Amino acid sequence: MPRRLVWLSWHDHPRSRAIARRLGVPLLVYAHRRTGMLRHLEGALWTASVLLRERPDVIFVQNSVLLLLACAVYRCLRGERRTRIVADCHNKSLKRDLDGPLGRVFRAIKRWSFARVDLVVVSNSLLVPSAERLCPRVTILRDPLPEATPSGPAGGDGPLPLPGLQHPFALFVCSFEADEPAALIFETAVGLAGGGLTAVITGDSQLAAAGAIARGVPNVMLPGYLPTESYKALMRRADVVIVLTEDRDCLVCGAYEAIAAGRPLVLSDTPLLRSVFGKCAAYAPHESAPLQRIIEARVGLLDPDFERDRNLFQASFHAEWLALRHALDELLGDAVPSADRPGPPRSLPAAEPDRRWGYPRHGSPPR
Repeated sequence: MPRRLVWLSWHDHPRSRAIARRLGVPLLVYAHRRTGMLRHLEGALWTASVLLRERPDVIFVQNSVLLLLACAVYRCLRGERRTRIVADCHNKSLKRDLDGPLGRVFRAIKRWSFARVDLVVVSNSLLVPSAERLCPRVTILRDPLPEATPSGPAGGDGPLPLPGLQHPFALFVCSFEADEPAALIFETAVGLAGGGLTAVITGDSQLAAAGAIARGVPNVMLPGYLPTESYKALMRRADVVIVLTEDRDCLVCGAYEAIAAGRPLVLSDTPLLRSVFGKCAAYAPHESAPLQRIIEARVGLLDPDFERDRNLFQASFHAEWLALRHALDELLGDAVPSADRPGPPRSLPAAEPDRRWGYPRHGSPPR
């Protein structure tokens, strides 16, 4: 009898969409609220209703604590042997913890939930030790490059996606989460603007107190989160893209997007980012003056070895994909369809490839 499969997520994340599509697994997304207690309450109710309606045999889940807990409870109620769970874990969700008296409860829930997970997927080798403390079976899969048509010269044709925006411009991909050096981003943006380069900073700058120095500065644009198509158009037309993180185990989403679009890219100078993205990017310390110099030097210029290293990235992704397929085959047999395995998918007959609850907007998807 065909198994019923589903991928559940509380974030409309490009990684989940891309991997679910490659596996041929229907993706169901709760994305109505980004933060707050109502998000957790509504998300838990949404998850319970989906599980009761679809009754999946195999659950792929982009890890959030309450989402994974709901799936683990479902497995216990339905029967451990009848249900399998595969958890795709980003660095923050994997390492998240709480202080104070709730910390012990949080850690107990986390351990109990992961004890009912059959396979954990992480994006890079630095996350493996944290994952193995929760689940003995771990595999690595970096994000696939998004499907994008490089735009050629940044000038291109037609109007730019933001009113008043002109070339040359630098695109800072931000969400203003805790790992992003917000003060450095705004200070550097103001410096670039003073030198004649427009700086566009996505994400909700109201979340960063340091953003006050950039508000009202000529040539600094703070559009907030953008509709998906506007964000993609901005990425394709950028003269240089900047994505910064202080987490040494984080592979930033904006890097994949810029490389897919063939745009010049500046990243934080961490060993992990260098090892994964190679000469597809330039790397800068978290100091305003050298960061500004590196951004200005990168405007409109790709490294001569960009195509070679983009191909190397794709080859590395393919090797990791085969390792994931092998792990899934050992766990599930041929229950999971795939773009690299012909044949009809064994999945939820009534489910569409991608159903979302909510209307997300983009600047940088949540990591």
